[in-house]
Amino acid sequence: MAISGIPFFPPTRAVIMMMDEGVCVHKVSGGSAVYLDSVPWRTSDFEVKLTSVLNEAKVTSVLILNDAVEQHYRKERIVIPTSFDKANIIKRRLNVAFPSYPMRAAVELKEQTSGGSGKKDNKEIDKSKPYLFAAAPSTETFSRLIRSISQTDYNLFGYGLLPIESAGMLRILAQKLAQKRKAPAKAEWTILVGQHRGGGLRQIVVRNSELALTRVTPVEEPRQGHSDAWAKDVSRELQATLSYLSRFGYSPDDGLNIIIIGSKEYADVLDGMISVPSNFESLSPFEAAKLLGLKLHFADGDHFSDGLHAAWSGRKLTLELPLSSKEIADIAGPRKIASVAMVLLTCALGGALYQASLEAQGLYQDSRNLEISNAQLAEIERLYQEEIKRKSALGIDVNAITSSLDIDHRIQRQHIDILGLLKTVSEELNNLRIDSFEFKNEGDVLWSSPSKTDIPPVRNATLELSFSYAGNVNPQDGNKEMDDLVSRLNVKLKDMGYLAKVSVPLQNLTFSGAIDREVGLTANLRALSDRYTSKILIQKVEHVKSPG
Repeated sequence: MAISGIPFFPPTRAVIMMMDEGVCVHKVSGGSAVYLDSVPWRTSDFEVKLTSVLNEAKVTSVLILNDAVEQHYRKERIVIPTSFDKANIIKRRLNVAFPSYPMRAAVELKEQTSGGSGKKDNKEIDKSKPYLFAAAPSTETFSRLIRSISQTDYNLFGYGLLPIESAGMLRILAQKLAQKRKAPAKAEWTILVGQHRGGGLRQIVVRNSELALTRVTPVEEPRQGHSDAWAKDVSRELQATLSYLSRFGYSPDDGLNIIIIGSKEYADVLDGMISVPSNFESLSPFEAAKLLGLKLHFADGDHFSDGLHAAWSGRKLTLELPLSSKEIADIAGPRKIASVAMVLLTCALGGALYQASLEAQGLYQDSRNLEISNAQLAEIERLYQEEIKRKSALGIDVNAITSSLDIDHRIQRQHIDILGLLKTVSEELNNLRIDSFEFKNEGDVLWSSPSKTDIPPVRNATLELSFSYAGNVNPQDGNKEMDDLVSRLNVKLKDMGYLAKVSVPLQNLTFSGAIDREVGLTANLRALSDRYTSKILIQKVEHVKSPG
């Protein structure tokens, strides 16, 4: 199944408010919430309709916020001996606390420093920590919701309870309003009251930013010109909530903030109906969103506060208390794995593109440098030719000088001592005479030694010596003289890296199957005038470091 987009950066989500009468869908992107549509549970094609709404939203993930009446909470203190036992102990306690509810979770609370019941005198209690247990039922309506999400390509970001996820929002609002009043925010208790679209009146009570109490009660939507009726209903429900707070340790000395979210036309009327000492504030959803750094986009009025909760929770990277179940795991698990794989592939692709861009920049810079170098070379060549013309006019042949130097450099690079080689040959000739010699150096290997101790490469350098004998000389004697000369030369040439050998003997003395011989005076005269030729080849075979 294809996953639409990357679900983490930035979080663009469809937030589904799960209420008793149906669901309400908002699109949240970067803290900006847009109301999309509401789908009642009694709709005959509920799953088709909700799937259509989600597909049109074009988001990357879906968040479910439970805003229904049936939510169960319990605060308990748990003794956890070691961190290794924490998960198992909490799981067992949750099973005992909510055996009939498969979707459950727990979150650790902070110790309350005031308004408590007294000092702890039990050592076991001293080691315990307060936890908030939460659970929700797995109903048929929830299954219909999950089936609708499974028909889309979106990730299921999570399933949370609206009061818990919005508890932190109350603390920020209370601080912002205290700053606005230019008064210290000393109140421990804060009550947020707002009516949700298609739902009831949601009241959330927090103590020091931790959930203490929440209620959902049916209240009719306000009508134009009947603000008193809605205010009376809300005042009555709020008074009932205040009566509950004494059970949770509330004292008037603790301080109380009451924040009403709704249309100013209806919310302001409540100020004169509340008799308890409190910091009363009435805000429209847009005013509250501005204080929280959020944006709301509604087309049908500004009274309902569900969009505020959707915008607050929709931009989170993690939920405060995510609930899980088999249905959630079946749809969320594989899609999260696919999303992680997509992120890794995207990062790999980004790295490859970045490396390719660096290579392209390097090639472009090299091409630019090459163009500049070619231009400089052309200018240098032009100046050089002009200088040659000027020297030629003065009678100096620069080309002849450079050619001579080049020949000398080539000989120097090849480390061939021609004069030294010929001197060695002359010292070993004795009574022999060379008719001619030919020096060859095949190949021109460019080589410069980085140090005096490096050995230059071997070149195919040869020196061929030619000797001649009279026709009446015995060829065997002549060949012996050649062999002796080769022996003497090799003794001296070995250290120089040369090897001598007879390349052409006086004549071929091997048996050829027939002998044609002349005798008499005529044969003797012809033998004196004839010449036998023998050649010795001296060849460079290796470099041997000279002694010393």
